[in-house]
Parts: sequence; structure tokens; C-alpha cells
Amino acid sequence: MPASLRWSLGRRPFWAFSLITLLSVAVLAAAHMASRYALKVYTEDQLGRVPWDVAVYQLADLPEAPQLATRLQEIPGVVRAESLTLLRSSPPQDMRAEVDGKTLTVPWISFLSATDLALIPPEYRPRSARLADGVVLGLVGPQREIGPLLERIRGGRQFAVSVILPDSRAGAAAGHAHGAGVNARPGATRQELFAVPISQVVQIDRSDLNRWLMSRAGSLSYVPNIGGILFTPPDRATLSTLDALFRGVVQLREGQDIHINAGNYVPEVNHLLRIDRGPLISGWDLDGSRHRLARIVAQVTAQVDPYGRSYFIRSDTLTLLDRMRAIARLVGIVSLLMGVPVLAMAWVFAGNFVQLILLNEQRTIGLLRLRGVPGRLIARILLSVITVGGLVGGALGLLLGTAVPLLAYPETGAPVSIGTKIHDPRLLLLFLAVGIIVALVVSARLVRVALRLTPIEAVRRLTATERIVPRARRRVLLPAVALVLGAYKVVAWITGVSLSPRLPQAAWAGPPLREWVRMTLPVVGGPLQAFAAAHMATKPHRTASLLLVGALAAAITVAPSVSGDSFYQKGARGARVRLGSETYLLFNTLAVTDHELEGPLKNQLADLRQGIASTVAALRREGATVELVVEALLPELFVPGYGLAGVPLYLVDDLKGYLARVYHEEALGRDEGFSRILQRLPAPAIAVSPMVADFWKLSTGKALSLGRDASGAPVAAQVAGVVHALPGSPQRGVDDRESLVNAEVDYLNHLFRTDAFVVAAMDHPALQELKVLVPRLSLLVQWPDGRGVALTREAMLSRLSLRPSDVRLLSEELGRLKEDMFIRLAAENMRVYLVGGLLIAIVGIFATALANFLEDRRTFSLLRVRGASPRALLRVLGVQLFSPLLLGILAGALIGTVAGYGIANRVWGLQRVLAVIQLLWTVPVISWGTVGLILLLVVIFGGAIYGFGTWVFRRTARETLREG
Repeated sequence: MPASLRWSLGRRPFWAFSLITLLSVAVLAAAHMASRYALKVYTEDQLGRVPWDVAVYQLADLPEAPQLATRLQEIPGVVRAESLTLLRSSPPQDMRAEVDGKTLTVPWISFLSATDLALIPPEYRPRSARLADGVVLGLVGPQREIGPLLERIRGGRQFAVSVILPDSRAGAAAGHAHGAGVNARPGATRQELFAVPISQVVQIDRSDLNRWLMSRAGSLSYVPNIGGILFTPPDRATLSTLDALFRGVVQLREGQDIHINAGNYVPEVNHLLRIDRGPLISGWDLDGSRHRLARIVAQVTAQVDPYGRSYFIRSDTLTLLDRMRAIARLVGIVSLLMGVPVLAMAWVFAGNFVQLILLNEQRTIGLLRLRGVPGRLIARILLSVITVGGLVGGALGLLLGTAVPLLAYPETGAPVSIGTKIHDPRLLLLFLAVGIIVALVVSARLVRVALRLTPIEAVRRLTATERIVPRARRRVLLPAVALVLGAYKVVAWITGVSLSPRLPQAAWAGPPLREWVRMTLPVVGGPLQAFAAAHMATKPHRTASLLLVGALAAAITVAPSVSGDSFYQKGARGARVRLGSETYLLFNTLAVTDHELEGPLKNQLADLRQGIASTVAALRREGATVELVVEALLPELFVPGYGLAGVPLYLVDDLKGYLARVYHEEALGRDEGFSRILQRLPAPAIAVSPMVADFWKLSTGKALSLGRDASGAPVAAQVAGVVHALPGSPQRGVDDRESLVNAEVDYLNHLFRTDAFVVAAMDHPALQELKVLVPRLSLLVQWPDGRGVALTREAMLSRLSLRPSDVRLLSEELGRLKEDMFIRLAAENMRVYLVGGLLIAIVGIFATALANFLEDRRTFSLLRVRGASPRALLRVLGVQLFSPLLLGILAGALIGTVAGYGIANRVWGLQRVLAVIQLLWTVPVISWGTVGLILLLVVIFGGAIYGFGTWVFRRTARETLREG
């Protein structure tokens, strides 16, 4: 086969299909790279929420814990190792826990210690790492069980553990006793074996402690329902003494021990390891990161194995990497699926290029056939050239689609090796194959024409190549799908139905397109509008292509924008519902008052109002509005899971102000609107959660017994409705969507499903004498003039005379929401599809316009000869090109809006951790950014058509005829 023949015949097809494949594959590769970048950022964000990479749980052999901790610290790659020790004991009859000599009558005594005090909740944290500075004693359990005990020991100064020994053993222990004779049985002696000073006595919320341990240590630990917990500094000697004591070994003096009944004893040491993540873990290289971390876990296993089977190892980071690897495998396929509109646009683009090549090469093909060159040889040349061009363009597309995004991400440093770590070779081959298949399938028409074209047809102005256009596009159903909402008559165009030359009066256009042309033709068409309409009607395939290009370009740019905006808007609403205001402040009541809260509810509320008054007044002097919500516990109201702890009662101070200034949504009400339910609360009524309503089979108007007053009389109130949540109430669930990768998701979802509470007005007359415990209150602060957006945590704390136990800022919550993986995926893909889709669309428009011009250049030249100005011909191009594009953009924007809303709604339904946000409706959001994208498309397409018209009409009519 002569090289000159291959080059003369295949030059244009080679460059055309190289460009087609390059753009198609580059967009797919860039979209995959952008998705992986979003996944990388999400992985790094999740890693920031995982405090420890490996955890070793030791359930026995407590004396060996320090030695094991030292060995784990020496593993290469481990930069930090801490230990969290929890000793739980149900003391036997002969062992007693005491506070200032008073017996602590609880079924369980626990000791919680950490080598780093930051692992202990701040409200229970010891003052220092020295045991002599005191420990914190916490009581966990329902008010009716521990309330009297808490009042009795609240001012305690010393905690002690003593045993009752028979006189025969007591004599041997006399030299070691710290005290004797208290509460001892006849013939027995009390021996105090352990004593520490107490710095504070507090009440513990079991769920809060579990959540803290889950987030800081990476796992749940069993916290008894009723008991006392001592939070102690990290003192190994003390822990060894307690371990031996709880196992029944009483150390009397050095070398002498006696044994007593051990009771129930459950020790646990959690060894927490942090690795050097910088060189070991990369969000780009998930496979390599997992391999390196697995190697460290294997070394940890090798260090633990000699100690026996009472150990097990867990790595939240390894679990996270496995999860991210599974998602990464899907991202490539998702990128391909999301690139279908771009491929469809490339398909149209390629079809116009084929038309352009046929118009330029038909004479060459005819001359070759006239000189005896077989059609099969010509077809073989074209196929080989197109295949090589597709391979070259595809390879360049893979390179550009990988390198350009890497250069756009400055933190990567654009290393060449990253591309091979991100792209699975199988995905690269898939992207390349898709690009080549698109080129080959579209080129089949060119090959078919080369086989059938005769020399006589080659010299005609109107050849079979143009007549087969509608037939060649009969199989393309995507235009009908894309434009079903506005241009359903495209189906008729595709099937080859001829159009009437009188476009404005023709019935073929269908109502939407006919009205559109009537509106745009006088504006765009100019003095040649009749010719433009008639000429447009004779080329239905051109109009179909332009409609499709405009619709696809709009859909692929609008859908990610609407999806991201809708997704973020719902997340922002969820954050507002949780906090209720711009600033959320939570206070423990012990920090508000300088004395114990006693008496009925009205007395405790009066003390709280007095204690918090100065803080509220200071905030209001700065122009802020402040709403008060108090949490009380109902010890007499039984609900499964709360029978021992007490069901929360949320008391709203000013209901009218709350409804006016606190953010809420009507969907928070189960059977009717949230605000309608709360408006009925000033009357003798309450609102209840679904858990309370379902358990007690309550409905509106029924009465619920809440407890008893000081005289023992029952207190009941009517139910005004059922609400799913109360904005601004103390948080008991999880509000961070899929962020706690180290959390037990089932446990979190259980907390959400079984969340029980009652809501009432603070001045509810029937509740004033109720016996309750008031542990917490929250202030919901709304700032004027948008000052809350710029407010920092430090600035907020500087305004307060009281120290809150928790501060939440809406600005911080919204900032964390922007790190969501799906929002980043939408944002990154939007950039890729915006740039890549627009590039393909612009090139496709130029190809379409050039093919149209070359096909009609004689007609345009004759119009020039007869006096038509370039400006008038440019307006004819506006009718033929810009008008269908504009209609396609509008239809595509509508389709993209619907698709983006559907994606956002579906993604919110995929979250694993249940939260209040699932109760809210997903609302489609069309932001000004989305509108700007649509206008940008209009401007770019209009500019491209104007630029093309200016370029082609710069020649004179004679020059154009000579070129033809």
C-alpha cells in the first residue's frame, strides 16, 4: 500500500479522530482524577477524625500491661502509644467502697485511668497527673437510685476501699490497717486497704461517657447502668493494687497476702497506637497505604501473640482504608457513567466531523475509484488510519487527563508516579477502549460511504452522503430522551421526515419549537429571516445535532451544580435544626449555681435563672437574642432504655420567642407541623418523642404521668403532639454524617431510634412541684447583623463569665459540612465536566458550523453576489446555529436540574448514621452560580458562532467560489 496514498487519504481522518478520542478519553480520565481527588480529601478528613490507628485490647494479665505498652511503643512507625484502663468490679460481701467512712451502696465500682488525661472527658478529668491532688468520683444511674446517695456524699473528701477480715486474719494485718472497727461483723475487723482524696463528686450521663470513649478511644466500653466510677491519674502502683484487690488478693505487708472472695471483676486495658501517617498513608495511594499499615498491624500482632489469647487487635484506620479502596474501585465506573453525556456530545461532534471529512474527501475518493482503486482498499486505509489516530489520541488523552488535574492540585507536587497509583490499569484500558470504540463506530459511516461512493456521485454538489444523514442517525435515541420535555419532534427528524420550507407556519416543528422560532426569528434572522427559516427546514439533522449538543452541554454542567447545592443546602438546614441558632452553649448546672439544686422543679428553675442571668444579660447587651432550654430528668417515667437513667424533659423558657427566633422546620412534627404542636404547649400540655408515644400508645389529647410531686401526688399532662426533635436541646445523638468511622454505627443508630424525651413550657403549671434532677441547660444565641458568622470560639468564650461544657458555632458546623465526600465529588466533577464538556461542545459547534458552511458555501457565495452583507449572513448562521443551541440549553438545564436533585436526594438516603437530617425534605436548589453557568454557556456558544462567522465571511464571494 503506497505511503503517499495512505497519507493523502488518511491525513484528515487521522487528525479528526485523534482529536475526538483525545477529548473523550481526557475528559473521562480527568473526571476520574477529580473524583479520586475528592476521595483523597475525604479520606484525609476521615483520618483526621480517627485519633488512633491501632488499638490492642487487653482483658487479663494487668501487671503485664506496662511491659506490653513499652514493646508496642518500640515498633517502627509507631510515634505515640497511650493506655486507657477501665477496671470494673462488683465487690463481694466482705469488700466495701466508702466515702468519708459512709458506705457507697452501688452494685459496681469502676476505676478509669489514662496515661494521657485528655482521653478522659473534661468534666470528669482529674486536676493533675498526681494522685495526691485528688480523683473525680462519678455516680451513674437513675435519679431515684443515686439521687439520695449523691446528695449524701457530694461534699466527700476521701474514697476508700475496705475489707472485713475474720479476727484470725485481722491480727496479721494490724500493722497495715488504716482504720478498724467500722461496720464490722462480730468476730471480724474492718481493714482499710486503699484510700485516695476526692476533688469532685459528679453525676455521669452513661450515654455521653460512652460516646466520648467511642470517639476518643475508637470503641465502646461497658459502663455499668448503676455504679460509681473513679477517674484517676495514671498511677501504676495504684492500678496494680486495685487489680490484685479486685481479684481477691489482699496485700497485708510485703510478701504476705491473704485471699478473699473476688466477686465479679472485668478488667480492660486499651493500648492505643498512633503511627507516623505522613510517609505511610496517602489519600492518593490507598493500596500502598493499606499494605504499609497492614505490615505494622502484623508487627503489633507479633508483639501481642506471646501474651496469650486474652488480647485482640483492631485498626480503625485499616477499616477506613478498606472502605475507601472499595469506593475507589467504584469511582472509575461512576466516572464513566457520569461521562455518558460527554461521550454523547463527542458522538455528535464526531458525526459532524465525518460530515466535514466527506465534504472534503469525496472528490479524492471519487478520483481514486476512477483510477481503479478498490473500495475495500480505501475502507481498509481509512479504518487503519482511524484506529491509529484513536490510539494516539487516546494515549495523549490519558496523559493530559491525568497530568493537568495533578498540576491543578498544588499539594500533590505533580509527581509522575502518582498517576499510576491513582489509575487502575484496567480503568485506563477501559477509558481508552471507550474512546476508540466511539471513534470506530462513528467512522463506520465514513467507511460505508467510501465503499459505495461512485465517481459520478463524487462530483455532484448534493451527494448520497447528505441524503443518508437522517438514516445514519436513526439509531441515536439519546436526542429523543434528552429533549423529551420540549422538542419531541426530534424523533420525526431522526426518522427522516422532510420538513416544510415555511418554518414559522409548519406543523412539523411541534408547539414548543414553533413558538420558540417565532420568538427568535425576527430578533436573530434579520432581512434574510425567510431564507434562514426555509434553509433550516431542509436540514433537520443539523438542527437535531445542535439541539442535542446544547442540551447535553447544559445538562452535564447544571446537574453537578444543582446536586452539590441541593446536598449542601440540606446539610446546612440539618445543622441549623440541631443547633437552633448561630451559637449553641451548653452548661452543667453545677457550673451555673454555687449551691446544690434542691426541692421541686420551680425552686431549681429559680436558682438556674438567677445563676445564668448575668451571662444572658451580657449577651443581650451586645444585641444578641438568647433563648433558654433546660434539661430535667423524669425518674418516674419508664421507657425502655431509660428506666434507670430517667427520661429527659426539655423545658422551653419563652415559647413565642423560641418559635420566632430558633430555626425549626415543620417536618420535625410527626403527625402535624412542628410549630402547631409547640403553640399548644403554653396550655397544660406537653409534646413527646416518637419513642415515648409508641411505648405508651399516646395520641393527641391523652394524658401521660410524668412522676410525683413533693407530697407524693401524681403529676400528669396532656399530650399536644409528637415531635422528632427539639432544635437547640442538649445533643444526645450523632450529628456528623458518616464521619465517625471508628464508631459503632449500630449503637449510634440505636441511640437515634430510641431517643426518648418530653417537651414542655417552663411555666407549665402542673410541673412546678415535680420532683426532678436538672443536670444541664442550653443557651441559643442569635447575633445581629451577621456577626455570628465571623465569631470564633475563643471570642465567644471571652464574652462569658461562666465556663460552658460545650460550645458549637454554626459557622464551624457548615465548614465541616463542606468537607463531605459527596459534595467534593460533585464540585470536582463539575469542574471537569464544565471544562471538558464545554471544550468538546465548542469544538463540536465549530465542526458543525464548518461542515454547514462548506456544504452551503456556494449558496452563501451566491447570496453575497446578490448583495447580501456578511452581517446579514452572520444572522442567518445565528438562526441556523444559535437558535437551536439556545433551545437545547434551556431543555438541558431543566433536565440537569431534575437529575441533580435526584442525585442529591439519593445520596442523602445512603447515609449509614441516622440523624435528624433524614427527617428533612431535600429541596432542589438553583443558585446564582447555576444561573451563571447557563449564561456562561450562552455567551460561549454565541461567541463561538460569532467568531466562526467573522472568520469564514472575511473572504470575498469570488474567493469562496474559487475554493469551492
